[in-house]
Amino acid sequence: INVNSSSGNIVSGNTTVSNTSRGIWLFTSANNTVTGNATSSNNYGVHLESASTGNRVTANTSTSNLYGIRLETNCDTNVVADNLFNSNTLYGIHVFSSSGNTISQNDARNNTEYQIIIQGSSARDTVQKNNIVTSGTNPDSGVFNNTGSAFDFTRNYWNTTDSLAIRNKIYD
Repeated sequence: INVNSSSGNIVSGNTTVSNTSRGIWLFTSANNTVTGNATSSNNYGVHLESASTGNRVTANTSTSNLYGIRLETNCDTNVVADNLFNSNTLYGIHVFSSSGNTISQNDARNNTEYQIIIQGSSARDTVQKNNIVTSGTNPDSGVFNNTGSAFDFTRNYWNTTDSLAIRNKIYD
């Protein structure tokens, strides 16, 4: 499903399986709603790219993709909430050079590399109230901040209350 240079759309109730590239792709698109979809076995479950801003991505299930969701290059002020990102090969949630996003109340679990990774020039993203469960093959696969900007990841659930175990799951 491709939304290109468009706004005000609702992408809802779809299933995308085994596409060679993207399940759902918003390219230079603003103020859209992506809700209630299921993506699996794609390179990207949901991909917001190139100044896709002000979008709401909610209540989706993204499993067994390379990336559960990726916000890439100036995809600012989006809301990513109440989604399940499970068993993706690389990352559950990947934010690259995109700022001011709210990432909350998602379930990111068993993604092989990291549950949440923030890279590039990303700044001012809010990441809180997410359920973060590391993969069995990589028990330190919680959150990786590779931006140089400070983020507060403490208001998430880490499948433990052990503060040392939580600190070991955050690479900042």
